[in-house]
Amino acid sequence: MVSWLCPYCKNRMFSSWDFREKRLIDCLYCQLAFINPYYRKSSDLQLAKDKSKST
Repeated sequence: MVSWLCPYCKNRMFSSWDFREKRLIDCLYCQLAFINPYYRKSSDLQLAKDKSKST
């Protein structure tokens, strides 16, 4: 489980998924968008997949 702390309203949100493909996350409470700290570029995700296949 991952959590995000909204920098605007300071409420904490929880999810079973980190949404690493989404750069911005919308706060469930105040509806403002902020940068997802778990975000990874698609090239980073592909590199991680390639590394796991080679081992």
